[in-house]
Amino acid sequence: METENLAAKQTELSNLKIYLKSKFFGLDQVIDQVVTSMASWYIFPENQKRPLIINLWGMTGVGKSDLIRQIVKYLQFESQFFQFDLGELGHGPIGNPRTILSETYQFKGPEPRIILLDEFQLGRTITRMGEEIPHKELRVIWQLLDNGKIDHIEQMIAGRRNLNSVLFKFDYWVSQGMTIHQGMVSSNYFGYFEDDDDESDEVEETPENDARFIFDKKRLKAILEINKSRFENIHELRKHIKTLGTLEIRKLLMDSLANTLKPSEQDFSQTLIFVVGNLDEAYPFAKDQSPDISPDKFYKLTKDIKLPNIKSALSRRFRSEQISRLGNNHIIYPSLNEQAYRAIIASELLTISTDYFAKTQARLHFGSTIIEWVFQEGVVPTQGVRPLKSTIKYGIEDLIPLILMEHFKLESQISDVEANFNEGLSICFKQDEDMILEKTFPLTQKVRHLKESRKDDLQAVVAVHESGHAIVHMFLFSNLPDKINSVAADSDSAGFITHDVVILRNPTNLLHTIAVFLAGFLAEKALFGFEMVSTGSSGDFEKATELAMNHFKESGFSDLLMRIAPTEDHFENHYHNIGPIEDKVMKFMRSAQDLAARILARERALLVEMSKYLADHASMEQEVLTQLVHEFGTYDLEAELKAKKNQVIDTFFSR
Repeated sequence: METENLAAKQTELSNLKIYLKSKFFGLDQVIDQVVTSMASWYIFPENQKRPLIINLWGMTGVGKSDLIRQIVKYLQFESQFFQFDLGELGHGPIGNPRTILSETYQFKGPEPRIILLDEFQLGRTITRMGEEIPHKELRVIWQLLDNGKIDHIEQMIAGRRNLNSVLFKFDYWVSQGMTIHQGMVSSNYFGYFEDDDDESDEVEETPENDARFIFDKKRLKAILEINKSRFENIHELRKHIKTLGTLEIRKLLMDSLANTLKPSEQDFSQTLIFVVGNLDEAYPFAKDQSPDISPDKFYKLTKDIKLPNIKSALSRRFRSEQISRLGNNHIIYPSLNEQAYRAIIASELLTISTDYFAKTQARLHFGSTIIEWVFQEGVVPTQGVRPLKSTIKYGIEDLIPLILMEHFKLESQISDVEANFNEGLSICFKQDEDMILEKTFPLTQKVRHLKESRKDDLQAVVAVHESGHAIVHMFLFSNLPDKINSVAADSDSAGFITHDVVILRNPTNLLHTIAVFLAGFLAEKALFGFEMVSTGSSGDFEKATELAMNHFKESGFSDLLMRIAPTEDHFENHYHNIGPIEDKVMKFMRSAQDLAARILARERALLVEMSKYLADHASMEQEVLTQLVHEFGTYDLEAELKAKKNQVIDTFFSR
C-alpha cells in the first residue's frame, strides 16, 4: 500500500472518531476502542486470514447497533453492509443469512464487508438448564465466526430438472444420428427444435439456413445458472459452446448436472463482524425499571463489569467452543451518566431550535427549566435514550406545530422565542427585547409529578422509615448516603436511599447490613410507637432474612461447615437438618435488631430532624444531610463518619 494511501486511511479513522463522538454522548472510550480495533481491517483487509470480530455488550438503548450503522454510513459501506437479527433467523428468506451471504458472494466475491449480528443473545444454543437448542439456521453464523469460510451447496432443484430434460432430449437425437459442429445443428435435424417452448427465441442460423445454434435462450440461462463461476454472462457461455462438438457439449451438460450438488467454499475472511447484544446476566440491575435510579450511580455499577462477567453470562446461553469463536475483543458499554443524558437533551433541543429557525427566522431558546423537566420526565437509566427521546417528542416536538401557528398569527416580526416549564410549556414571543405574547401549552406529565413532595401522611411515615435506614448505615459503614428520598415515582417503592455499601460479606459486615435493613421499621416504632408502624417494612424483612439464611446455610457462617439445603426439596449434596441453623439465624437477626435500635436511640434528635425535613421535601441531598449530622448528630456518629474506613464498595438501592 502506498504511503499516501495509508496516511489517508489513518486520517479517515481519526475523523471517524470525531464524527462518532459528535453523534454519541458519554461513549468516548467505547468509540476509541471500536475504531482502534477495526483499524487493521480497514487499512489491510487483504491480510486477514479470518474475519475480524468485535463484540459489543451493553443494556438496551445505549447506542450499540446505531453506532455500527453510523460507521457504515461514514465509511460509505452501505452496499457492503449486512445486518442479521438473531431473534428473527429462519422467519422467511429475509431471515436466512446463508441465502443472503451466498448471493452477495456470487456477485461481489471475497471483498471487504461489514456484518452486524444484532440481538446476539437471542440466538442462544443452550437452555437455562444447559440443554442444547438445535438451530439449523445458526450453523452458517458459527461457520462465519470460526474462520470465515462457508460451505455453500447449490441445491438448484428446478435447474437440475431442466438440465435433465435437456440432456435426455440431446441424447435421444444424438442416438438418431444428430451431430453438432461448433455449437450448430445441421438442417437435417431441425426436428430437434420442434418442441421448443419458444422457437422464435434466440433463433440463430447460418446465412445458408442449413444450420442452427443448439440451445435457445431459456436453456442457455439454465446452464449458466449452474456455471456462474465459469461464465460471467450468457454471451460468454454461447461463445464457448460455439467451439464445441457433440461430445464436448454432452460433457458440459453432465458437468453442469454434477455441479448442482457440488459444495463450494465461500471466503469471507476479509469481513468485519460486529457481534452485538444485551446480556442481562452480566448487568444484574438491568431489570430495575425505576425512574428514581440515579444515572451516575447506575453508571458506576456498570463500569465495574469486566470481561469475566461477560463470559460468565455468555456461558449461560452458548457452548464453550462457541464462546471461543467470539474471540477476546469484547467491548463493554457502561450505562449513560447524568452528563451524557443532559448532553443528549441539549443536542435534541438544538435540532428542534435549528429547524424552527429555518421555518421562521426566529431563535428558539429552551430554558434550564425545560432541560430539567425532560431529564426528570424521560430518564430511566436501565432503558437508555429511547424513553428520553420519546419524552422530547410528546413533550416538545408534538407541540411545535401549535407554537408555529401562534407565531404566524402575530403581525410583529418575532426575533426570539423563549421556552420554559411553568406547569406546562410556557412560550414567550419577543421582538428584540419586547415581549409580544406569552402562552402556555399543557404538558402531559407521566413521571415528574410522581417525584414531587406530597406532604401527606404517607410521606411522613416514609420520611421516618428512610431516615432510620440512613442513620444506621452512616454509623455502621462510615458513609454518607448520596441522597434520601421520601417520595418515589416507582410504584413498587414509597421511598429509597442511594449509597455506597460493602459488598465483601463477612459475619460482621452481614450483621451491619441486616441492621440497616431493619432500621426503617425500628425508626417508625421509635417515633410512632408499635401501634402505629406501617406495613412498608415487609420487603426489608424479606431481604434481611433471605440474606442471613443464605449465608448461614451456604457460606459457613454457622459453626457447622456444611452446605445446608435451602429448602426441603433439595436432596443432593445438602444437609437437611435445618432447625438448628434457623435457631442460629434467629439469634443473629435479634443481634442486628438490637444493634440498630441502640444506634437510633442514641441518634434520636437527628432522626427527628431528618424526618421533619423529608416530610416537607421529596428528597434530601448530601449537603443538607451533612449539616443536619453536624447540628444534631452525636459525637460518636461524626467520629465514625470521619474515620472513612477503606471499603470495597458498590451501589445499593434500599427499597
